[in-house]
Amino acid sequence: MPSEDCPELDSLRQVVDGSLLTADFKPGQIPQGPKGDPGVSGYEVVTHTATLNINEGGLAVSCPTGKRVLGGVGHQEWSISAGPYVEENGPTPGDAAWAEALATLDGTAIGPVTAYAICGTVS
Repeated sequence: MPSEDCPELDSLRQVVDGSLLTADFKPGQIPQGPKGDPGVSGYEVVTHTATLNINEGGLAVSCPTGKRVLGGVGHQEWSISAGPYVEENGPTPGDAAWAEALATLDGTAIGPVTAYAICGTVS
């Protein structure tokens, strides 16, 4: 039903939620929203590879200064009978590095072993 007193209302009734674009507004007509939550920046994967010449050992890979470890994993070649077996795998205290501790059953060297740390700046 048309509005005789205010014809602009007829055009407003035709606006569907989500159909307006920034181009539909004049400069300064759209207020800035609230500042978003802090996040993660400077994503980086750091690796370290070594052969452990003992039947039990560990390997750690550190994040660059100012970054924290967000996650990680270790990878090694292994045999079903001798291992190596992962004893520990996780972040170090303070989240500065990712560490992996390994062991074999037969005393053979472990390697090559690669540790991966997913690092970033958390603000």
